Amino acid sequence: MNCLSELLEPLGGIVHIDKLPIGDPTLSTKEILCNESQERMGLIIAKADLELLRNIAERERCPMYVVGEITGDHKLRFLRKDDSAAVDLPYDVLFGAAPQTVLTDATLPLRLSDLEFDIQNGEQNALRD
Repeated sequence: MNCLSELLEPLGGIVHIDKLPIGDPTLSTKEILCNESQERMGLIIAKADLELLRNIAERERCPMYVVGEITGDHKLRFLRKDDSAAVDLPYDVLFGAAPQTVLTDATLPLRLSDLEFDIQNGEQNALRD
């Protein structure tokens, strides 16, 4: 559930556990939530664009599942079929105040020498320093 909880982090949202693709029907809710399946990826898309994505997924024969929604309440909720909450937490409890990573880059000047050619016997060779 890592990718889904991270996708929902800025605003909060709900994930409906029963809408997740599960290969093993014997998994408990806890096992589903703790599963770090590398095959599971997620994205957030506007409702207005959902049908377009669905058409592309169908055309490409790519499975697609709509499993939740953004709520804007800064809470993470994973709901079961009966709408009871397996997880219902404010995001600051789950993620805390993680330090922000600041990356600073610098552009270095590129210094190139002019090419010199030695033309002998009809051949061209670049001379290197």
